[in-house]
Amino acid sequence: VRIPSSALKPVQQLAFSADGMRLLARTSGTAIRVCDAITGAALGELAHPGKADVTGLAVASGSGLIATCRTDGTVWLWHPRNQ
Repeated sequence: VRIPSSALKPVQQLAFSADGMRLLARTSGTAIRVCDAITGAALGELAHPGKADVTGLAVASGSGLIATCRTDGTVWLWHPRNQ
């Protein structure tokens, strides 16, 4: 599987969804890319408003809840059923 990235926005962190079916890719910027873990096809993104970059992500193994943090000090929680 190949996750598209570039020298300007290299993948900095990866995490699997709790069910193992999606791969979350963090690059420099304000969004997390969501890809199919088997094919690598783009499924969408978790887009954050504003200019603060995403600096980390984690997935809770039981619930699948996704947490992201940003350079402005905020932590965002994403419910997998809404993605």
